[in-house]
Amino acid sequence: MQDLNLPRRPQKRAQAEQFGFRVEAPGMVDVTNECYDNPPLSITTS
Repeated sequence: MQDLNLPRRPQKRAQAEQFGFRVEAPGMVDVTNECYDNPPLSITTS
C-alpha cells in the first residue's frame, strides 16, 4: 500500500474495507471495493 504513495486517509480506508487490487498495465491499477456485492465497485486508475 505504501508503494502507491497514497495520502493517509485513503490508506486507512483501504485497510478498513475489503479492496482488491489488480495491475492492468504498467501504471494502471484496477481497484475493486469488495464490500459491494452486486456488482462490486471497480475503478481503474493510473
